[in-house]
Amino acid sequence: MDNDPLYQQGLKHFGLGQWAEAVACFTQLQINHPDDPRVRQFLETAQLRAAAGSGLQRSAQAQARSGWLRLASRLVVLLILIGIGVAVYLAYQNWIVPNQVETARLARLDQLRQTAEVQLASGEYAAAAQTYQSILAESPDDPTAGAGLQRAQQLDRLAQLYGQAQQALRNNDQASAEHWLEEIAAIDPNYRDANSLLAQIKSVEQLAQQYAAAEQLLKAGKLLEAARAYEDIRAASRNYKPEETATALYDIYMQLGDQQVKQATTVAAVESAAALFQQALTVRPLDPRADAARRLALTFIDTAAAYQAKQWDVVILKATSVYEQQPTYFGGKVQQWLFEAYLATGQAFMAKGDPFSARDRFRAALDLAATAEQTAQAQELYAAADKLTTPTSTPRPTPSPIAAGHIAPAWTFKPTGTPNPYPFIMISAVYLPNTFNGEGCRWAGVAGRFFDRWGAPLVVETLGVRISGPDGEQGMAAGSYDLIGDSGWAKQYDVVPKVIKGYIQVFYKDQPISDLIPYETRRSCLENMLIIDVQQVKPLPGGTYLRSTKK
Repeated sequence: MDNDPLYQQGLKHFGLGQWAEAVACFTQLQINHPDDPRVRQFLETAQLRAAAGSGLQRSAQAQARSGWLRLASRLVVLLILIGIGVAVYLAYQNWIVPNQVETARLARLDQLRQTAEVQLASGEYAAAAQTYQSILAESPDDPTAGAGLQRAQQLDRLAQLYGQAQQALRNNDQASAEHWLEEIAAIDPNYRDANSLLAQIKSVEQLAQQYAAAEQLLKAGKLLEAARAYEDIRAASRNYKPEETATALYDIYMQLGDQQVKQATTVAAVESAAALFQQALTVRPLDPRADAARRLALTFIDTAAAYQAKQWDVVILKATSVYEQQPTYFGGKVQQWLFEAYLATGQAFMAKGDPFSARDRFRAALDLAATAEQTAQAQELYAAADKLTTPTSTPRPTPSPIAAGHIAPAWTFKPTGTPNPYPFIMISAVYLPNTFNGEGCRWAGVAGRFFDRWGAPLVVETLGVRISGPDGEQGMAAGSYDLIGDSGWAKQYDVVPKVIKGYIQVFYKDQPISDLIPYETRRSCLENMLIIDVQQVKPLPGGTYLRSTKK
């Protein structure tokens, strides 16, 4: 078998690793030499190697196919990624970019709306209208911008009309102002204060008609009707011709008061005159003429009351002041009452055994006498009193011896009647609203003024009042508070109207020259200033009447 060519060929293939050819050779040799173990071993080995080679080949083929598959899958993934990128790009271009553009546009429009609202709030109506027009240029159907444009244009028109109305009012052109304001009211009834201005203009027109009617009444001499008409104007508006209205009312009240006094036949008529003078003072507080006329009327009223009660000393005090200022007051009755008071008090002194005081009273009556009858009556009484006061020669007895230890009796003086009253008396006390110092209702206290015997303001060095109140006693000089008059003084106690009680007393050179005068303030804002007027009605102990030193 070693020399068998087939065997040699099988070994050659086996050695070259040609396993399939080796298997074919050894398979034939096994048939030829079935008992040879070498053939069988080579065949099995060749078969094993052939089988293994076949698997490797299939594996290589499989590996080759797997590489292509991987390559193909990568290409597919790449293609998918490219497709996705393209899709994303297309989506970005077709959806995201337009959305971003729209969002930016909407944000810009919203910013424009906010700008327009700020411009409207700032009164820049023309600029706001332009801003809204810019919005509508991009978004014609924007309802907010449409409404805003309409409102801006409306407000711009209203502002122009309002400016024209204001200019007309400054030029006192009421007709044009009324026209512009009525146009404003037709567009927007609630625009600023247009309605109020229009109402004021119409009110002024009505006041003008009332004023013309009042002037006609005044020219016709219908003073009471004219006064009522002017008062209606003041009640409706304190700002409509205030000076003209106040002057007319003052003149009317003073004229009516003077007429009332001149024609008065009863005390009630003088009381009405005092009320008219007080009305004049409400128009012109503390006007000297009205104040003097009111005080004179009030003093006369006090005189009349004292005369009816036969309080002769009070009659002398009060009537003297009236008579010295206006001798013919109340048809000359003041002179008659004063004459009677001097006679009555003189007779009272005579009854008390005081011919000296009686003589003084009769002398005053004699000086006051206005008729022959009065002169004769006063002369007779004066002569009788004077006779009693004139000493006569009386024989004196021869002195007799006086026993030791004798003590002469003390002299006993006869009473001289009621002591003379103080030189100053209170002539009036009036409650007024505080319109003098700017404090208004934030004031509570008492004030007053001094007047000489002739009714003129009196300011003299060392003349003043001592005031007792919640914070003790305090002095105030005449003329220290000239807001209420040249001789005024004032004491403030609080900043809230309240009831305060106390006394005042007039002093001159540290000596009291009036009784204690009680006072009581009130808690009303319409009566928070009490003004007490005092006047000299009798001479000072030295026999003098004070005259003001203030020029």
